[in-house]
Amino acid sequence: MSGALEFEKPLVQMEGRLEELLRARERRELVAADEVATACARRIRRLRHDIFSRLKPVASARADRPPPQRAPTSSTWRGLMFE
Repeated sequence: MSGALEFEKPLVQMEGRLEELLRARERRELVAADEVATACARRIRRLRHDIFSRLKPVASARADRPPPQRAPTSSTWRGLMFE
């Protein structure tokens, strides 16, 4: 969740819960894991649509950019240009 933008955090949390459910299903710890996982996946799709449909252009542009730790820096570009 460290690379998630503020408006993405609820979505990241729901996806984490879905992963936990899927792991529990694999270990056969939950009886109704399939139904709960399906409902959770449906909720994630709805939440993703709600979040991204209401974004302002500036927030949308930030969401399209790579996280800062993976974005190329100016020194990276200089190194590539002047080898």
